[in-house]
Amino acid sequence: MRARLAEFNAYDSNRMSYAEVAGLLERVTGQPLPRDQTMQHLVVAKAVEVSQQWPRESQADTAVPLWPEVRPQVDWYDPQSEEVLLLTDAI
Repeated sequence: MRARLAEFNAYDSNRMSYAEVAGLLERVTGQPLPRDQTMQHLVVAKAVEVSQQWPRESQADTAVPLWPEVRPQVDWYDPQSEEVLLLTDAI
């Protein structure tokens, strides 16, 4: 149950405050579960775990380029044009 609770907490904590997630968990389960400080600790611990995996994974596959190829010109209206991945910073 702890792993499922942590996953639920991490997912919803990106969308709501820790206090709101605690209230949602209590409403769903019928029991007062973790406090908002405990939930914050779970989210931070998971973020550290994921962050520590990234360097190992990126060093493991040296055949993959570090950065994607940048195409300065893309013909948006050409139906024969190759599909591209567009990255933006949402500004």
